Amino acid sequence: MASVTSSTPSTQASTAASRTTSWSRTVRPRQVIAPLTTTFTPAPECSHWTDSGPGRITSGTLSAQCVAFYSIVVCNSQTTSAPPCLPTGSTFETVYGAFYSPGLFCPSGWQPVASVTAGDKGDEYGFKNAMRVDALLPDETAVACCPSNYAYFPIVDAGGASGICTSNVVTNPVSYKSCVPSSFFQEITRSDIGEYITVNYTQQRSLNSDSSTRVWFAGIQVIAPTVQINHRPQDRSLAPTSSSQSSVPTNGTYSGGAGGGIQGSTTATLRAGGIAGIVIGVCAFVGGLLLFSMWAYRRRRAKQAEAKTPHIEESGNDAGYAKPELDSAEQARPELEDSARLELDAATSHPIVELEGDNTRPRSELPGH
Repeated sequence: MASVTSSTPSTQASTAASRTTSWSRTVRPRQVIAPLTTTFTPAPECSHWTDSGPGRITSGTLSAQCVAFYSIVVCNSQTTSAPPCLPTGSTFETVYGAFYSPGLFCPSGWQPVASVTAGDKGDEYGFKNAMRVDALLPDETAVACCPSNYAYFPIVDAGGASGICTSNVVTNPVSYKSCVPSSFFQEITRSDIGEYITVNYTQQRSLNSDSSTRVWFAGIQVIAPTVQINHRPQDRSLAPTSSSQSSVPTNGTYSGGAGGGIQGSTTATLRAGGIAGIVIGVCAFVGGLLLFSMWAYRRRRAKQAEAKTPHIEESGNDAGYAKPELDSAEQARPELEDSARLELDAATSHPIVELEGDNTRPRSELPGH
């Protein structure tokens, strides 16, 4: 079983919301998905990981990135029918920032990781644990659920806030689904975590000049969606009388979520420098979470507005791989300097990565707790 470590991402917000701590003010709009009064059981393959795109290199350390519960379908050349992984057939875009109400049970194999109750004091933007306090009805409790053994991180971005479930896998072997290097969805098993590996890349200004570099492979960062369930005391009568499963907490004091891995086996010992490499990789983890959350939010907003599908950038012989891009219509996307920007060659058998630029990315700060 793979070991899991967690890191704390930074939070940011570009829009301020009024703090609401009493019911004399207007309750904010509520994005209700559907009721959830029984325990939803995801398909077994939902726990498989999917390659979510090029990894990130920071200070010579590579961190690969995957998603769970089919949050992203990455193969353009092969249509993969995703199994039902979230209640009521929801997708990552529809559950991001929304909730089930009345919601009495986390999905099977998931656990409550954070909660907030009406009357709790939110932060300066009206959030607590990445859930809106001022969107709750009197006596209502909101609970965030994550897959077991995932850590919960509240993320605040330009579109609001939503928690993300994360795991950082640092042991061998590890398996995930990918359409690289071929154009078909297939399983890839790796046993090179904690080692120096060679990655190939192509300099953008000289597309015919392939280069390679040696980097420390620190591990794989896995991201899964959260499921938020809201309930009031009177909603508990809707639960099946024969149900023996545990329901959600009745107050806003629960927190947790860190634990062991969900996939992989055979613990591996990291070589000298591995611990330092993993610590350095935390910076890439923070940036990846923020970019992933903003990308998901913009995809959901684009679908709600019936806008065009965000542009998917493909480069060269990418064997059908599609890299998600942020929608530049709402917020400028940080760009690396042209002289330092690198494009990857996905036609090779080496792992594909995206190299950091010359420190031109915005600086993220960790919470002060």
